[in-house]
Amino acid sequence: MTPEVIKILEAENETKELGELRNRLQDLVRMSRNAMKTYYPMWQRNDRVYRGERVMDEQDRKAVKRNEPAKVFVPMTHTQVQTFVSFATMLLTQRDYLFELSGSGPEDEKPAKIGQACLQRDLEYNKFNGILLPQFLTDVARFGIGIFKSQWKKDTVPVQQMVPDPKFRPNPSMPMGTQPPMIPQWVPKTKYLGNGIEVVSPYRWFPDTRLPLTRYRDGEFCADENEYSMSRLHEMEAQGECAGVKYIPRLPDDAFSDRDEMSIDRDTNARFDPTINPKDSAHFTLITEVCLRCNPSKTFIADGVPIDKTLDADVICLFWIANDGRIIRIQDSGYSHNEYLHDAAQFFNDQNRLINHGIAELLGPMQDVMDWLMNSRITNVRKSVQNFFVVDPKNVNMQDMKDRNPVIRLNSTVPEGLSIDNFIKQLAVTDVTAGHVGDMSVVKSFSEESTGLQDNLLGQYSSGRRSAREASNVNANAAGRVITPIKGLWEGAILPLGRKMLSNLQQGLDEEQLVRIIGIQRYLQYANVPDPTTGQTPIGSFLPVDKSMIVGNYDFLVFEGTLPSQRIAIANSIMTLGDLLMKNPMAIFALNLDPQLIVQEWLELQGVHNAERFQLTPIRAQQLAQLGQAAGNGGNAKVPPGQG
Repeated sequence: MTPEVIKILEAENETKELGELRNRLQDLVRMSRNAMKTYYPMWQRNDRVYRGERVMDEQDRKAVKRNEPAKVFVPMTHTQVQTFVSFATMLLTQRDYLFELSGSGPEDEKPAKIGQACLQRDLEYNKFNGILLPQFLTDVARFGIGIFKSQWKKDTVPVQQMVPDPKFRPNPSMPMGTQPPMIPQWVPKTKYLGNGIEVVSPYRWFPDTRLPLTRYRDGEFCADENEYSMSRLHEMEAQGECAGVKYIPRLPDDAFSDRDEMSIDRDTNARFDPTINPKDSAHFTLITEVCLRCNPSKTFIADGVPIDKTLDADVICLFWIANDGRIIRIQDSGYSHNEYLHDAAQFFNDQNRLINHGIAELLGPMQDVMDWLMNSRITNVRKSVQNFFVVDPKNVNMQDMKDRNPVIRLNSTVPEGLSIDNFIKQLAVTDVTAGHVGDMSVVKSFSEESTGLQDNLLGQYSSGRRSAREASNVNANAAGRVITPIKGLWEGAILPLGRKMLSNLQQGLDEEQLVRIIGIQRYLQYANVPDPTTGQTPIGSFLPVDKSMIVGNYDFLVFEGTLPSQRIAIANSIMTLGDLLMKNPMAIFALNLDPQLIVQEWLELQGVHNAERFQLTPIRAQQLAQLGQAAGNGGNAKVPPGQG
């Protein structure tokens, strides 16, 4: 933030222009919230369906008291969602690099490969493959929408170093050149410099709902909400990232009236306890972050004072509203990509609806039928087990019946000529739910057909024998319907996220960071280390990188939707070609194919990394030649020491 903006935000009372700007931002967020909250009831139902949660009724409570099972929730939707999440995660993360870059020319190949290694480093630091990506995919399947948020991040840690004493003053009687004593001092050191990624809950994201979600990037604004501790805000204020923290008001009592309980749980969240002093470091502040497309030179925050009088262009500006009552941060986003920080995608992309449904909403009606079939079966069996009787209380001891004693006593002797059935008889209960289990299998098959998440994706096959080629074709056809929405997720959120991350790296990677380069030859090429012709190999595979090393003309490769099983099939075909070339060396020149490159491609498809470590060095090749000559001469040739 500029000093002029900080001075205005530090004032105890906000200016008229600043108040009008805050009201405008809150009106935009309120407009989006009113549209988004219409989906909250359906999202809550989808969440309960996914988690298998249900409220116990009176019959369930009575059953529990009798040590009998209550009505259950069949986890069909949970299984379908987790199948989609696991399959999509496997498909997207099967390669060494999630984002693969290709240079437009030979001179751009090196920065492209270093750039993709930097992107992978940031993804690994943010635990993208194991935590963020599955959470994003789960939101997509459960709510129909998933949101990423990326920002530039710099984490520092205090490190103790020995520095010259700044208070040292040499005595005139000391000899010239006397060095000051060294004293320990804590200095901040960069722990991580790169992209920070998080998954935003759909309950906390507010796009410009005047446009369909497929065009939210063309909207006027995009916002989200999050909690920050007062200690964190004071730290940011000391760094000049916000101002006026001590004047943040208490969160209004009616602030939760238009917020959903899934967004901020006021009843169980003690972070907003009104008894805590808002200036206490343990108190949390609700921050509404609004990304607004505006002209900083024409957006005023005081009388005649714009946000930035030198920037006369439409850019993305960041505004932080604390506790719905005060703006504490105003600044140009500063990102060269000049886009919103959020990247959202849907399971179905249909611009005729603001937000489209996901897997849980699609399976909701079938989930109800499945649960009813199972619970009606349980209820019918319970009635059969409970042994309902018709009893004559004059002749049967009713206390024995109530206590369910194994011995039931009679109150009098059975009259001659009458049977015991005249006094007590069990009611015959007809089992009308015997076919419900079979009906559940039919409902399950309908659900799998509607989503495309069938048993083949789970590694299970239908009955009957199949050849390897038939199995491969079945897998490819079964995955075709699921790959289509995954490609939409890639184009809608994951690829734009990668482009922003790369832009941030090219803009903000001022300090050298260690980046892991997979493959010895790649390391040698990018680090400009001589090739190990003497048999020596480099120590480690980490390369110091800054933004000057990723400058070039390159772009992301197209999404690769090849299944792992298809990669194995391709590898087998390549190996067949390699066998042909090795058996007939003349075919190498006739087809103009390099067997070494074929073997390297085969190893990569098989998942063997760092295949360069198997290459022969000149010294090792000479040793093997001598061993071969010795074996051909019956062992009479001289063998190198240690190679016997």
